[in-house]
Amino acid sequence: VYGEKRISVDVPAASGEGTEKVEYRVWNPFRSKLAAAILGGVDNIWMGPGSKVLYIGGACIDSTAPAEAVFAREVKKLQQDQFKPAEQLTLEPYERDHAVVVGNYRAPKKD
Repeated sequence: VYGEKRISVDVPAASGEGTEKVEYRVWNPFRSKLAAAILGGVDNIWMGPGSKVLYIGGACIDSTAPAEAVFAREVKKLQQDQFKPAEQLTLEPYERDHAVVVGNYRAPKKD
């Protein structure tokens, strides 16, 4: 997908007989914000094998606004939507003026 490098490896088959091929994509931190965050030193990504990631991209129409102001505004929006930030870091040198927020989301309890 998107010209990414892929690696195929043989793993034991689920049936216990023989092997099967599993394909992995190489994460390029210049194309993947999650890879950039991991290489940038995020403390904990809170993911185990088979986990899914929800990527929510912040938007900035005013390109004259300082990156810090845009970031603070986007974090405030996340907090209003019940997202509890646990860690934040910039994605330099992989992404200029980009940052990542790692945290938890708890859906409101149903009545």
